[in-house]
Amino acid sequence: MLLWVLLLILGLLSRQAAIAKKSVVEPRPSWTPILEGEAVTLICHGVGPLKEERAWWYKNQQLRGILSTIIQTNHPGEYRCQTQGSTLSDPVNLVFSSELFSPPELKTTTSEPIEGTPVNLSCETQLSPQRLDTKLYFSFTRDGMVITSSGKNSHVLQIPTIQTKDSGSYRCEAKAVTQNILKQSNYVKISVKNPIRSQTNTNIMEITVALIIIFNLTIVVLVVYFKLLRKSGRSSTPNPYRVSSISDLQEPVYSNPSSQKELMPIYGNVNPVAENVVYSEVTSKEYGKEANNTKKLPEIEDSPVIYAEVKQKHQPRDSKKTNAADRRQDVAEN
Repeated sequence: MLLWVLLLILGLLSRQAAIAKKSVVEPRPSWTPILEGEAVTLICHGVGPLKEERAWWYKNQQLRGILSTIIQTNHPGEYRCQTQGSTLSDPVNLVFSSELFSPPELKTTTSEPIEGTPVNLSCETQLSPQRLDTKLYFSFTRDGMVITSSGKNSHVLQIPTIQTKDSGSYRCEAKAVTQNILKQSNYVKISVKNPIRSQTNTNIMEITVALIIIFNLTIVVLVVYFKLLRKSGRSSTPNPYRVSSISDLQEPVYSNPSSQKELMPIYGNVNPVAENVVYSEVTSKEYGKEANNTKKLPEIEDSPVIYAEVKQKHQPRDSKKTNAADRRQDVAEN
């Protein structure tokens, strides 16, 4: 029993000794991810009183060689080391970020400026929060030709008086000199317009819009007018089956009654549409004197009589003669 306890203690001690002899990889800088273009320093620490000058370096579990205990690299991957008198270290994974700064974006105050006006172009980008102190240099090109030097660090291109010849496709570049990183923006097309042509085009557009509005209003007015006209025409069209009332008849003309009278048939206010009804008015007139409408109207019994006759279609000739004789007899009696 005592023998088993001694063996267990020796095993634990040997295991702790192996752990204590393991090499350690120290990266500088110690943060990750590391920005693209930066070099990382790796230091291999061994175990023992003597300072080791050589170490075995492994990348992605492959031996890279016996090198110094201090190396530099700018390649991502898994790194391990081992010094003489120590075991293989734990891996250190290097991750590089490509975003030291974002791809630039070219912006302009206007893409269709008027000739003679000022125009500003700006190359917008954003640095990584870890490297806000990175200095960038900007340059601008038009149709592939450099128009500003990359030695300037201003991200704004000012054109005080733009001309027609300045039309073209513009692009900007941002470069981090220390890390040797260059990024380009998208193309922006700028078309410089002549002020006279621009004003003419504006006037033509305004006139066209005004004519369209007037045309539409005219159509609306005509539609409303014809609707009202059709509605009023329907209401004023007489009904052929309607018999005119007494108020629709023409007011009779009265004359001063005298001993010598002649009954004269006068047909007035005959409804031209109601073909089956005929109205007639009979009045008396004294010879030799004009009618005086201002005198007192005669009594009711002396008033002219209004006759109505209902015509029948396709009457025989004998019935027509009989009706005509009846009418003459009525006139003679009155």
